[in-house]
Amino acid sequence: MSRDPLVSGVFRDRSRGTELLLYDTEAIPADWFSEVRKVLPLSRLQKADRIRREGDKKASLLAGWLLREALLSRGFSEADLTVNADGKPLLRKETGNFWFSLSHKGDAVGILTSDQLPAGLDIEELRRPGEDGGRKPNLDGIAARFFSEEEKRLLSRLSGDRKAEAVYTLWTAKEAYGKLLGGGLKEGLTLSAEKLLLGEAGETELSTEKGEFFFRTRLCPVGEREYIVTIALQDFGKDRRGCSHF
Repeated sequence: MSRDPLVSGVFRDRSRGTELLLYDTEAIPADWFSEVRKVLPLSRLQKADRIRREGDKKASLLAGWLLREALLSRGFSEADLTVNADGKPLLRKETGNFWFSLSHKGDAVGILTSDQLPAGLDIEELRRPGEDGGRKPNLDGIAARFFSEEEKRLLSRLSGDRKAEAVYTLWTAKEAYGKLLGGGLKEGLTLSAEKLLLGEAGETELSTEKGEFFFRTRLCPVGEREYIVTIALQDFGKDRRGCSHF
């Protein structure tokens, strides 16, 4: 193994049983993925086998294994899961309290788990202007499709790397919020963009009609690439004792 597959810099809150684990698929030996196929449910194997890109296939298998381990460590199994109307997997209400969110992009795979709080996670590769041989990310296209007028006004004052980081920060926050609530981007979060982007240590608290939410965003190197990682937690509260932040 060329490097540690567990990326340093996780979020952990022991008092609320909340943890983020972030992995690098390229640091995991190929034979591990052959072995893990023996323990994953058929539904996960079928999902992975429908994926053409080998890296994404490995990410799907790793995500399935991370969820399996998280469930088993709490006395649950895949049989205790159901899906909502939007296809989001979740623990059956009568089974107990456990929230989780999976995300993967490129070589980065993450799982956010909590025993007390609804949780959402999103990971996106940060593509900076001029990278990849001059191929530029379509930042304005992302903004036009997903962002409010207020958010677009703030972004119009930015340029270069700062704009790229801002776009992916807002995008991952919206995705994480949607995953937390279970409806994806259709949940329609309009962020106080300036508060999120300029918040102390990349974190902020926001109130919406759905409740109180805590967001934390970090730029995380995984292998040779950089990723924007955002977590969303509901009713996190003000007490930060017991937390170690990524």
